[in-house]
Amino acid sequence: MASTGLPLDGVRIIDQTLAWAGPFGTQILADWGAEVIRVEPIQFMQRVTRVPSIKPFKRGTSNWTNAYPDAIPGERHWNRNVMFQCHGRNKLSITSDIPDPDCMETYMRLVAISDVVMENNVPQTYDKIGVSYEVLRETRPDIILVRLPAYGLRGPYTSYRAMGPQMESPAGHTWIRGYRDGPVTDSGTTYLADAVGGV
Repeated sequence: MASTGLPLDGVRIIDQTLAWAGPFGTQILADWGAEVIRVEPIQFMQRVTRVPSIKPFKRGTSNWTNAYPDAIPGERHWNRNVMFQCHGRNKLSITSDIPDPDCMETYMRLVAISDVVMENNVPQTYDKIGVSYEVLRETRPDIILVRLPAYGLRGPYTSYRAMGPQMESPAGHTWIRGYRDGPVTDSGTTYLADAVGGV
């Protein structure tokens, strides 16, 4: 690992995050000098994380998550989405079908030389691929596992998927940020819960 002289120089992080909260968190860590390696699935493109939708938009749009340079998706649209351009900076990336035994072996070799694993899927997703904190510790006893599921690891909502707007309503943000006489939906399109969760 080349020295960066930044605060997290020498720290290696496996990034298995998606959407905005998790990738934003690992973006900050990469900006501070950590070597962040995204491990992404090969079966599908992660919506919002890499592409805005299954098919790239062919027209310009004011929705920033769907924007491409010059409003042109291009041949490699998965690398051109503005969302990915922001949170993917300073990161490395590999693709892997982790449940596959060969891929799992390679993944564990990466865990063995890493300091942190970070993910923000619903808990069932991470459990399905057969990677738990106990499994990671068998390979690297001092590994740090950071999990950011929207509604936590336990409780009645643990299986619910969510993004910023769904998190802000239960927290009361949409009520306090809106106008007294306006509808609760008039609170803007900046999803503070994603950014705050990532930080």
